[in-house]
Amino acid sequence: MSKIPPRILDLLSNYNSFDIFTHLEPDGDAIGSSLALYFFLKSLGKDVRFIKPYRTPNSVVDFPGMENVYSGNDFDFSRVAILLDASSLKRIGKPYEEIFPRYKNFFIIDHHHGPYFDSTNIYVDITASATAVLVFDIIKKMKHDINNLVATYLYLALHYDTGGFYYTNTNKKCLKVASKLLEYGADMGLVMKYYERDASSISKMGFLLSKLKASEGISWLPISYKDFVNFSLEPDITKGLIEWLRRIKDCRVSIVFREDQPGKVKISFRGKNTGKLNSIAEHFGGGGHPEASGAVVEGNFDEVVELVLNYTKKEVFGD
Repeated sequence: MSKIPPRILDLLSNYNSFDIFTHLEPDGDAIGSSLALYFFLKSLGKDVRFIKPYRTPNSVVDFPGMENVYSGNDFDFSRVAILLDASSLKRIGKPYEEIFPRYKNFFIIDHHHGPYFDSTNIYVDITASATAVLVFDIIKKMKHDINNLVATYLYLALHYDTGGFYYTNTNKKCLKVASKLLEYGADMGLVMKYYERDASSISKMGFLLSKLKASEGISWLPISYKDFVNFSLEPDITKGLIEWLRRIKDCRVSIVFREDQPGKVKISFRGKNTGKLNSIAEHFGGGGHPEASGAVVEGNFDEVVELVLNYTKKEVFGD
């Protein structure tokens, strides 16, 4: 377990103005950890802004705190900037990747493999099940109470990144933290709301799943730009689909290929005891965890799918 850098505790305790950033297309851990830290600092009387992530999913727009996300262009670089759940500035997208390093004081809290653009003020633990675990540790280290809203968002983040405590990254520490968060009043109703979809979205997800393929230990789902146009798909409709692929018997690797912009293919990898998906994603310019990672590859959709499948098969199975 990594030790919390004293400088981070000093900034959180002794500074009063903060801007919180996270990665584009934020998932449950990114949203949950960010809003948890936002409301925790607010409870201390701090001036806090949660900078609206690029392409925030529709599933969280009505969540408490999202009404206050900052989407303006006024940045005071004397404030303290915090980057959550991202190791690379490219992960937060433009213009934020140019803005973040201009802050006089900033730090990173994350649980992904690096490399990091700055190695001086980072709290990183790749053994943590979610960034939320590290946020929880910081709050406890500061010896402050955790209210029910902070507990709810931390629980959401933990629940999401462990697949409802189902993935192999589920460990003793995260289960202990989850138990504590329930004691602090985590609202399971709000947590479950994150996963809700309207009937039309569920119907479209059914169609998309009919396109899945499986062969030689790999399952994959190709969703082309043509699919997005023909069926009026929203970008975040694919969230959660990969978990169905992951349940396919005898498949060690599951991949979703999503071309929601022409010529730009977003790839999500999930695995069962491969230990290699982060290095595979890194080969294609991405990154992540050994059993959950992602990348973006530009090119012809069918060619990208074939390229990635062949490389993944070779790396995982040695064929």
